[in-house]
Amino acid sequence: MNNQKSGIIFRFSLEFDMGFGYAEQDDFSDVYTFDGILILVYKLIDKEIVDRSAEEIKQSGVLFGPVPIFRYPPPRGKNKWKPIHQTTDFLIKVWPVFKMYQGNDGKNKDWSKLLPKWRITDRSDSTSDLVFKDYETLRHIETTILNAAEGVAIKITMMKIIEEGKKVSDFYDLRLVGDRNMYLQLVNTYYDRETAETLLEDIGDEVIWDY
Repeated sequence: MNNQKSGIIFRFSLEFDMGFGYAEQDDFSDVYTFDGILILVYKLIDKEIVDRSAEEIKQSGVLFGPVPIFRYPPPRGKNKWKPIHQTTDFLIKVWPVFKMYQGNDGKNKDWSKLLPKWRITDRSDSTSDLVFKDYETLRHIETTILNAAEGVAIKITMMKIIEEGKKVSDFYDLRLVGDRNMYLQLVNTYYDRETAETLLEDIGDEVIWDY
């Protein structure tokens, strides 16, 4: 684990002026070069910039993650993540468990209805890759899908929209494959089956490839 780049707490902007979130970076890129940077988002969201201590932020608990990201959060520009603290009390000290889908059935929006080929992987036991499980036992475990820090901010914005009882499709065009995929990853992981079924009604079948 790269201790020099772990425990960094960032403040980042949500979209649509919905406030500011806080996230911790824990870095295993010295072991897993491709996908070793992990981001966890805290529950605390401020409407405006507030001078928060690391302890205040950490005490709010974890809202989202860990998710692997493919590059460090951007330090400048429109979507910059500002490092505000660094702690040695890392949220993640060992490589976590993730879920993976082994198959090519990507058409079903409800992941619980995909063929039962979901498995866990933690890189510590190769036999775990061979054990398929019912989706409900894995629902709240993150996937191995690589994110960008900017995508994490979009997912947290989507969570905020849902929390406020609004429709994500009123803010994002869920036909666009990028936003659509982030919405599907979010809803199928962070909400129970009944809630997810309702939220998935907000997304149609039309897909527009925006990249």
